[in-house]
Amino acid sequence: MQNLSLQPSTPIYDLPKTIVLSMVLLAVFFASQLMGVVLFAPWVLQDAADLDIAEKVLQGSENGTLMSLSLGFTLAMVIGCVYLFIRFKNSRVKDYLALKSFTWYQLLQCSALLIVLNVIINLVTVWLGREPMMFMDNLAESAHPRWLLVLAMVVFAPIYEEVIFRGFMWTGLASSRLGMWGASVLTSIVFAVIHMQYGVVELLGIFCLAMLFSYGRIMSGSLLLPVVLHMMNNGLAMAQYLYG
Repeated sequence: MQNLSLQPSTPIYDLPKTIVLSMVLLAVFFASQLMGVVLFAPWVLQDAADLDIAEKVLQGSENGTLMSLSLGFTLAMVIGCVYLFIRFKNSRVKDYLALKSFTWYQLLQCSALLIVLNVIINLVTVWLGREPMMFMDNLAESAHPRWLLVLAMVVFAPIYEEVIFRGFMWTGLASSRLGMWGASVLTSIVFAVIHMQYGVVELLGIFCLAMLFSYGRIMSGSLLLPVVLHMMNNGLAMAQYLYG
């Protein structure tokens, strides 16, 4: 096994089980967002009682308050599932997900790369005349309070996405014959594909960001560094959208 910064005694799911359980996590990821919208709709949408499930999902997907609550629900569901999967394997969550400290140097190095990558992505989107954040318009206008939407996008989403992709999924794949970089490429592709609200050009940028997050996971041996980088990236995007 390659050096994954795991305890030698940490039991890890093999490749087939990792793939199957990762698919389950992705199903939970999507289902939780839909369930969250339906669950909180009566408290947010004024006419929720007159709407069927499909209408609640359709209207809720453009409501910033409802989507923020849904992302919080998704966070709880994903974390809960990952915890159960790891404990079922008789592993410690802290060890399996590599929840350990990283150095300031590692943070500064990856932060510099993140800034450079964001500048390149922004220059390309401007050059091509694209507006990748248009989907945020209705969410931002309907979010009350707006800080709840910021919290969901900058904190909730990065945590559960990193736990899935650079956490549970990456650990199992990297421990197989794919190795760390094979795991990084595969998880980055899947990570890009799930962001269906963006176009092809933006998905290429998301893939590059995911590879940077994976690089942070490899160099630090910690999941916490990609979590912080992901939060920084989303924070920059939200700041640019709201104040740019």
